[in-house]
Amino acid sequence: MERDILQSIKLEITKNLKFTPYLRICLHPFIAQSKSDIAHNILCAELSAEPAIRFSAIRTITHYKLPGFTDLFHALFQHSITDDEKIQICTYLATYGNSQTVELLNNYIMDNFNKESNHTIVIQCLETLRILRHPDSKLLATLKSIINETGTHEVIRYYAIRALSIYDDIHVLSSLINQNEYTLLGIFDAIAFISDYCITKKTQKNEASDSSKEENLIIELRVFLSKMLPHFDEFSTRVKISCLNALITSKHRETNDYVLKILGGQNENEKEELLLLLQHTIMLLRDPEPLIRALISYGTVSPHHNTIIVDTIINYFESFQSDRSSTLLKDKLFNYFTVTLDSFFELYRKNYMISDVEEKNYPEIFREVRNFILLKFSPQILNRIIHYLKHEKNDEIHKIITLLTTYLPFIDSSIRDPFSSLVEMLYDRDPKSREITASRLETIDFEKRFLQERIIRLCNIIAKLNIQSAATLLVKIYNYLKKYRDEKLFDACIQTLSTMKYPYMLGELELMLLSGDRNDQLFSLKYLAHYTDQQAASILFELLKNTANLDPEVIVTALHLLLQDETAQYKNSSEILKNIALTYNDIAIKQAAIRNIGHCGDEKEMEWLITLFTETNEISIKETILQSISSIIPRLRDFNKRALSQFLLDCLKESGIRIRIYAIAILLQLNNKEVAKYIKEMLIIKNRDIQTEMLYIFHNYNTPEFSYFLLSLLKEEYAIAPETVSILQNLPAEISEDIVNFIGNMYRKNGIDISQAEATLTIKPGKIDTLSDFFIITITTYGDTNPILLEKLATTLNTIQSLILNHCKKNNLVIHALLPGLITVYSNNPLNIADALIAIVQNIQQYNDTSHIPFKAIIQSYNARVIQSGQDIIIVSDAQYAHDILYNHAIIDEKLYSTIHEEFTCNPLPHILANHAHIPLFYLSNKKNSLVEAHKALDQIILNEKTKKEKEQELLEEIKKRKLHIQSQGSADYLATLERVNGILRSEINEINKYIQKRSTDRELNTQVSRMLENLQRKIFLEISNFTMK
Repeated sequence: MERDILQSIKLEITKNLKFTPYLRICLHPFIAQSKSDIAHNILCAELSAEPAIRFSAIRTITHYKLPGFTDLFHALFQHSITDDEKIQICTYLATYGNSQTVELLNNYIMDNFNKESNHTIVIQCLETLRILRHPDSKLLATLKSIINETGTHEVIRYYAIRALSIYDDIHVLSSLINQNEYTLLGIFDAIAFISDYCITKKTQKNEASDSSKEENLIIELRVFLSKMLPHFDEFSTRVKISCLNALITSKHRETNDYVLKILGGQNENEKEELLLLLQHTIMLLRDPEPLIRALISYGTVSPHHNTIIVDTIINYFESFQSDRSSTLLKDKLFNYFTVTLDSFFELYRKNYMISDVEEKNYPEIFREVRNFILLKFSPQILNRIIHYLKHEKNDEIHKIITLLTTYLPFIDSSIRDPFSSLVEMLYDRDPKSREITASRLETIDFEKRFLQERIIRLCNIIAKLNIQSAATLLVKIYNYLKKYRDEKLFDACIQTLSTMKYPYMLGELELMLLSGDRNDQLFSLKYLAHYTDQQAASILFELLKNTANLDPEVIVTALHLLLQDETAQYKNSSEILKNIALTYNDIAIKQAAIRNIGHCGDEKEMEWLITLFTETNEISIKETILQSISSIIPRLRDFNKRALSQFLLDCLKESGIRIRIYAIAILLQLNNKEVAKYIKEMLIIKNRDIQTEMLYIFHNYNTPEFSYFLLSLLKEEYAIAPETVSILQNLPAEISEDIVNFIGNMYRKNGIDISQAEATLTIKPGKIDTLSDFFIITITTYGDTNPILLEKLATTLNTIQSLILNHCKKNNLVIHALLPGLITVYSNNPLNIADALIAIVQNIQQYNDTSHIPFKAIIQSYNARVIQSGQDIIIVSDAQYAHDILYNHAIIDEKLYSTIHEEFTCNPLPHILANHAHIPLFYLSNKKNSLVEAHKALDQIILNEKTKKEKEQELLEEIKKRKLHIQSQGSADYLATLERVNGILRSEINEINKYIQKRSTDRELNTQVSRMLENLQRKIFLEISNFTMK
């Protein structure tokens, strides 16, 4: 019967599914995934199809690295095909090319290197030849000709020099030396490529093989680099970073000297790029120990640099080998981290925690501005501010404002007030006041911040490396900080001990949780999240036994933490949770309690949940109940499956779309045979949000009938091809093979010959009319990207919705694909793309600040070529950042950068981190708004001055007009007049106080005057109150 059903489905598809270009292009990835003979033949035939189909076939063959297409691609390359196709062919030939490839690409380069319109293809050809590494005398002559010709574009010359690396001949490179930036970049990149090749080759050879050739070449490279190093200070930032990459890759003995030279310098851009380079390459260093010690002690001026340093050190230890020498070094460095933490904290305690009392003697407004400068600026910027206040007049304020806003492009709401106060101080015309302001700011000690950051940095490293030997010291520091609080260090210490799951800290958190106030409890719960054992669950249940006096936020946070713990063993856990679910009307509390019941309940709780479902009208509660039922089922050995199935079938009549989706998911879990028709009915609704969510939830459903049904959905009007094809690509082999054969029959019935493995090419001329440019965002997520249980699927989907998709929709981006582990969106508006990227990155950062399981994603946006078809697009360009290290940064390409850099802060990545063709990459930091905020503050200051002068003038004129007399007034008029007088006096008293604070450095005088003015305000208030009572 199942065969008959399947056969009827196939006949229906054959009859109704139109064999459109869109369908064929959508099928290409699925066909390629099978890597079967018929797949090879189909893709061969597609190379003779119309341009859009041909392009998709070429890109698919390249992306899936299918062998056997080299000769066909040679032939195609020589025809009039698009540049996009030629780029894809070059990428393929870099893997499967041969000597004919070298001749073909060499000829193309010679004919086109001086034609600007073909430069993109020439660059790709040069990179293909470099990666292919087929040294050829004709190619060498071509490369030398390009490099030596005076009219050659500098970028083409750069790529030609890189390509010389395949000859493993340092003398070829040494003859090119000059101070041209692109020439130097090419030489250093070539050295890095040769070094990498030699070291890889050397490690591949066994001990019996002779590796002297590689060793000698590496020595020659190091000698050459040593000759270049005296000119290091003359190099541009890009060349310096390229040179350092060559030093690192060749394991040059002077690498650390030049790395430390940049880290100790004043150029923040150089430091930024170097730190990013080290994050990717530290594991290649010849002697990493001095650098790791330097990074621990490094005084950063950007909080972002701290994150990079921690990640760099963690990357190094994760790459460790298990040999004896590595273990000894690891133990040595772990001990160094502990000893250095002790030393740093003692220094901080003596120099800043004791003497910090002096800071309180400054007026509040100065304390705020001092702290703002300390956290957001550098010592160099502070020196410039002091010089301006002491030696320049306020009509030069635009210069200092430009400096400050260039250094700090973004002002968020938390620092807007101190920033405005600083602008007001800088605008001050009074020389004496400016001098006092300068004296109060020049005592800011940046070493306090740097030392604090070093301590926090070490805590993070110790936590991530789980250095248990540091726990005793951390407990000592924690107990000191309990008495003498430094909030940042206190948090870092608790975070470290909690991450290490240290038992002492669990006891401290329990005490804080069970006996503290609301703030203490929330603080404790934040760190209790790191403990996931039975003891942690017991502590949480003790808290939740009696919730009468608990704040709702404390309850819901505790319930969320329980979801990660082992709760089934705790006595009466289900009763406690059911009581909470019935007692509270708060939706968040109810949902969290019900989800926990799914983690510890049995058949009895499942029946209770079904009853609760029928009694509630709240859709979100019903959704959560179904998630919990799904979680209970795997723990049950025997239950009334028929009754549960009937309940779930009844759920399909509910109005809530997710209720129906979840009910179907549980029916699938129960292997219910009736469920397929309900899935089909819901999937043919032309609502992309519903369809993509369903396909996300059902991505593991892989029956033959459902798989063929998905095939029928590959239509332009549905626009769900990425999700559909993703499911098809993960089918069991026997189902996948059957579908590929069925697709082959579709080709045959539509007159396409797929019998030949090497079909004769028939090139169809013309452009791809539907090929367009869009800005794409791809977000690759890490962690559990293929969850099975409904609750986990729903939670993951909700997280993605809140962190990513909501911001995309808010900025009018189109969601192209929602897959486990990958989200793709697009727009033709670069500013919307940038706004969405910033919102996503900030949201992820906020989420990770409170979550014990960090959300990790590689986020990048680039200008991509897409084939438009109806309501859908098919992306035919590749991402440009090919690593998996720079998590949770918005990486963008040069095209997006060029359109948004005036409004957004974009920092360059080292060019060596881009894909094979050197495409400059950047990471998006924030929107530029500080200059606007500065002008707002200045405008307000000028307006206040003008208003004050006008009021003074009005007062003088009124006094001249009036004679002193008393008129009869009612009591209400008197009261209103007194209130106005009181308001005026309050305002004037505040101005007096502010003026004195600016003009006087006598702290005792300032304190006494402030107190006297406050007393005056109180007396006025009392007199008005007495009059009112009379």
